[in-house]
Amino acid sequence: GTIGNDDWNETQFQFLIRAPMRSSDPNPLTWLPQNAWASTAALAELEDFGKFTSDLVEAAPRFREWFNAIAPEDEKLPLDWAGLDRHPFQKMLVVRCLRPDRMASALTNFIRNT
Repeated sequence: GTIGNDDWNETQFQFLIRAPMRSSDPNPLTWLPQNAWASTAALAELEDFGKFTSDLVEAAPRFREWFNAIAPEDEKLPLDWAGLDRHPFQKMLVVRCLRPDRMASALTNFIRNT
């Protein structure tokens, strides 16, 4: 099946529902809550997201700007992650990790636009 414009991915769906966390390297970003860091460590284990944590640290000022946005789910992510705008389900995984408080809005937008 499909979800949005992409093929169904059960692993990504389960990630969205369960929001797993992984203990990993210490969180180097003072502005990012520990649970968000642990979620991104779990996200990095998924196919297509292997570079996410290193990119998050490398482009920390740009990610912090996205993180602090009023409605980050409507903003482009930094670096090549901006391309997730073409894959809204995958972008929701990032929102789920970094700004879980915005998931209701992100999910509403996803349903409305697909």
